[in-house]
Amino acid sequence: MAFDFVCPFCHSRIRVDDLFAGKSGLCAECGKPVTMPNKRGSVSDKLNSASGSPRRQAGGSSKKAWPAKLLGAFFSLMLIGCLTLFTLMVFFPSAKNALGVRQRTLGMSNAKQIADALNSYRKAYGRYPTPTVVDASGKPLYSWRVLILPQLGFAPLYNDYKLDQTWDSPTNIDLMTQMPPVYACPGNVNALAGQETNFSLVVGPGSVFPSGTSVDPDKMRDKPSETLLVVETTDGAYNWTQPGDISTSNGIAVGTRPMVDIGGNYPDCFIAATVDGSPVAIKKTISRGSLDSIITPDGEETVDLATLCLPK
Repeated sequence: MAFDFVCPFCHSRIRVDDLFAGKSGLCAECGKPVTMPNKRGSVSDKLNSASGSPRRQAGGSSKKAWPAKLLGAFFSLMLIGCLTLFTLMVFFPSAKNALGVRQRTLGMSNAKQIADALNSYRKAYGRYPTPTVVDASGKPLYSWRVLILPQLGFAPLYNDYKLDQTWDSPTNIDLMTQMPPVYACPGNVNALAGQETNFSLVVGPGSVFPSGTSVDPDKMRDKPSETLLVVETTDGAYNWTQPGDISTSNGIAVGTRPMVDIGGNYPDCFIAATVDGSPVAIKKTISRGSLDSIITPDGEETVDLATLCLPK
């Protein structure tokens, strides 16, 4: 019998008789000294082990193992999905709530800046600005928001404004795109894009601004800290220079009608500023009676505004 031997130097395959098993000699091809395997087939067995049978065995094992691997991958994906869902359930509401609180805080800051500007105007001129500026014939020209531009830090814009022309005259309407951001609630892209204001006075009987005039805060019978001066409304039915405010003649309510209702930009409250310039976030659950009480400056009602507000 004979067996195959592969030279470890020249890798030539040589047919060798069993008689030479375990013997040493020179390779018939390259002439280098080699030793034959002790047992017939040991070299071929090694070759088979390196190239054939184990590979087939591994392949068979792999075929048997792939369902288990697939099942493991499925459970891994399920675990990742559950963890992701849990994270969203726990942290997304918190993040969303934090964003809402931040926007509310920024909105309150805007309301305070407007109230401070109104009070600065009052100190300079002895009274609040008239809600709607009119000409000699009584024709409406523009809003009070134009008059307090210097107090808000926009004196150049005020100087460019034609105070003897209407808000929509060719000159004035070109200035509308320069609306001070303070006149919009943070996050209200509709108001910012349309140059519409989210802040309004409350005018009409029983308000700080009855019949186009204003009540002197020094002569109010109600506390300035418990009487609203400027309030928030949604989207803004008017451009910021256009005359128009929330009127008590329409019936004051908390809702989402622009320039009719108070509120609409925040889910749990509406923001405002009182006559003394304090910003507040008043709960939407406020009663109609309490709302009327904090609008009128002379009702002499007993109001604890703090109990009607969200904590700062």
